[in-house]
Amino acid sequence: MSQIFISYAREDELRIQPLVHALESQGWSVFWDRRIPTGQTWRSYIGKALSDADCVIVAWSHHSIDSNWVSEEADEGKKRGILVPVLLDCVEPPIGFRSIQAADLSDWQSQHPSPHFEQLLQDIQSTIKTTPLPITEKSVSADVDTTNQPQLLQTKPNSAHRQSIYVRTFIISIFIVGTGYLIDSGLFSPNDKSKSTANLAVAPQKKMNTHVYLHIANKDQYQKAEKIKQDLIQSGFSVEGIEDISGKADAPQKANVRYFYDEDEVSASIIVATLKTNGIDNAYSSRLKIKNAKAGNLEVWFSAME
Repeated sequence: MSQIFISYAREDELRIQPLVHALESQGWSVFWDRRIPTGQTWRSYIGKALSDADCVIVAWSHHSIDSNWVSEEADEGKKRGILVPVLLDCVEPPIGFRSIQAADLSDWQSQHPSPHFEQLLQDIQSTIKTTPLPITEKSVSADVDTTNQPQLLQTKPNSAHRQSIYVRTFIISIFIVGTGYLIDSGLFSPNDKSKSTANLAVAPQKKMNTHVYLHIANKDQYQKAEKIKQDLIQSGFSVEGIEDISGKADAPQKANVRYFYDEDEVSASIIVATLKTNGIDNAYSSRLKIKNAKAGNLEVWFSAME
């Protein structure tokens, strides 16, 4: 978790770098990288960093005052009472932020002393010290995921390894028994690949603790995504919703089902089969290694070519 979140326009990235380095030299951790890693969404990456930050710095400039994203992030900091504005240019902030005093860094140079920058440091220190710790279910679970869990894995490697073996053995056993049932009932034919994948996708499944997140590349794909959502729900998955990633992240070249743990490989295969029965023939699955990713969470990314 980073202490400071900096909201700025992409065009100002080079101008933000000296500020980031100056703040990091004070011992603070700073989140300012706007590139969303593969397998994550704006909500899981940038949105989480914004909600976890103790201080939100918004950099107003000729570019950022016209950015809806910057205004939304600044508004989040304002609502929590942790917003610290700075001016990269001599501009008037958007309506709703003009009454908040901003540090004038339009002439600031990192190698020279500046009373405005010194005051900014004091304001940041004051904001971080007075930020209350949010006692919520979300924050408690986040703390467990990012701190306690890795320590337990390190201090008890043998127990964790045995538990992983038990889980995989249990899943394989369920898959074998389920496959036998499908063969006996005629829903699954090992010699007919087209029939087997289609029936596997639509065969009613027992309600499972598996969450699926659908990401479409444009609004035109919503109708197809809604059909796939209903098919997945019928198969026993919990579908968390449909998110339009246009303008937020790059869509893959082919439709991709992403999972993060070996135990979710079977679920990923079922989802791929569901996509193919809905006309997305080039769909495939891939296992990614993402820090803090949870088992049972899978993501479906539509291609812009669909």
